[in-house]
Amino acid sequence: MWKIISTCLLLAVHAAGQVCPIPGPLYPAPRAAAGSTTLDRASNEFMASLKSVMHPDYYSSREPAIDPDLVSFTVQVYSAHESRPLFEHYHTATSARNNTIGVDSVDEDTVFRIASCSKLWTVLLLLMETGDASFHEPIVKYVPELQEAIAERRSNNTDFRNEVDQVLWEEVTIGELASQLSGVGRQYGIGDLAGSADIMVPLGFPELSESEAPRCAVDPTCTISLIEFISGILNRPPIVPTSSNPAYSNDAYQLLAYALETITGTTYQELMESHLIEPMGLSRSSVIKPDDKVGIIPGFPNMTLWDLDIGDVTPAGGLYSSTKDMSRLGRAILNHELLSPALTRRWLKPFAQTSELGSLVGAPFEIFSLTHPRMITLYTKAGDIGGYSAMMGLSPDHDVGFTILAAGEGTTLAVMTLADLISKFLIPALDEAAKREAHNSFAGTYSSAATNSSLEVTTDDGPGLRVIKWTNNGKDILDALPLIQLGPPGQGVELRLFPTGLKHGGRLSFRSVRPSGFGTGPSCGPITRACRSWMLVDGSMYGALGVDEFVFETGEDGRAISASPRAMRVALAREYE
Repeated sequence: MWKIISTCLLLAVHAAGQVCPIPGPLYPAPRAAAGSTTLDRASNEFMASLKSVMHPDYYSSREPAIDPDLVSFTVQVYSAHESRPLFEHYHTATSARNNTIGVDSVDEDTVFRIASCSKLWTVLLLLMETGDASFHEPIVKYVPELQEAIAERRSNNTDFRNEVDQVLWEEVTIGELASQLSGVGRQYGIGDLAGSADIMVPLGFPELSESEAPRCAVDPTCTISLIEFISGILNRPPIVPTSSNPAYSNDAYQLLAYALETITGTTYQELMESHLIEPMGLSRSSVIKPDDKVGIIPGFPNMTLWDLDIGDVTPAGGLYSSTKDMSRLGRAILNHELLSPALTRRWLKPFAQTSELGSLVGAPFEIFSLTHPRMITLYTKAGDIGGYSAMMGLSPDHDVGFTILAAGEGTTLAVMTLADLISKFLIPALDEAAKREAHNSFAGTYSSAATNSSLEVTTDDGPGLRVIKWTNNGKDILDALPLIQLGPPGQGVELRLFPTGLKHGGRLSFRSVRPSGFGTGPSCGPITRACRSWMLVDGSMYGALGVDEFVFETGEDGRAISASPRAMRVALAREYE
């Protein structure tokens, strides 16, 4: 027993010497990463790895993760601060190069079906119209047909609030529908195996009565005007209770679109065209099928579902778009062109945890936590329909996004593989690019002869900006910090600065972090090894100003001209050689 405790204590002491950054970026987002040595090297590594997954070694038994003969795809990584892509690559499948319908060579203007990436566009429209205030309102408030059908059912069935057999619709909110927390069934009609009874019954499934089979799907499509759709979803049991666990639902987004139409008094197609497509110049994006000549059609249109009209399920997965248009939309999100910065930040947050530690759910994002080179959160939305797969991703830490579109056979694995390669090579390179820009912008000596004060900042192998010297009124502040802040005693304090995201004009706020007195590294369990830097921010104040806050004043070129340790009430001018 004592041996276990002593081991834990030793590990905790070891952990106490490690720096645990505050959540978020280590440096301000890079503003000129395109063409940098760092990104060029990462791009070459990406391409070398892509070649290996498309063309496995002759002696390898591996099947290609991306079959170059069967999959056409586009990849584009872009920054909110630069007009040209940071990285782009386009591949046309061998089988598509002699297409007689659609394009025979893909580029950034080629139109694909974007499948469930449509959900991101739908939520964006909702937020543009209502903000996120509507997220807490019940869906029945905005879908009167649903409310009326529920009232009729309840009058005829005293057991209608049986949560095992019926969704408790009055509990379902718009936010739960958007974040896959409604518990509503995945999809009514489309894909129901009742349409293949001749196959299912011989396998052992029972015969279904006419009333048990879906009455709408593709032909006819399920619409709000069809009582069959409302009746059908009311007959379906829930998957889970509301706001318990995420469960993917396309019906949730069909209902969201109905609510959006009620709120605005405008059809979904008209809203999409007037609020996003036309004002943003998204000329290759549409709610309905565009002219075949602009799209990649990897086979017969009816077999690939290029020309399938999925009716009112379109807000969940029916839009068409191009790489260029989707990247334009991503830039607009990152640059707060469509939503306020505060609303964008609230939107880019997890709503639920999945059973995997690094996988969370947003509205409508699939959120992944990278662990190399550090904890980085990617907000993605992926989708599949027929012969098409797509993914859109955002990295708020870097003000960067990516678009992946694919058409052909095996597209789901192709898109996931390409996203993994972006995560492995290009995202870490952006961290390095941000570090190099931060060194140029902030590293150096800042001083005030009048107060006999100075601050020396640099970058090194550790995270953030490192303070290697800090004096005020001739006194060494680094030596004084152990007396006023939680942390290991002794000289040689390691103090690091991280951006908070607060800025005004040329002024940027940073907060400092030093190794804490609590365990922050490998230890005996999740409690002792937890990163607690977020709990220690602003922990020491002097005259109502945090000892850990630093504000840099930057010029038009983005380079710092002064630094202000806020608690010291002094501005230190940057020294130039």
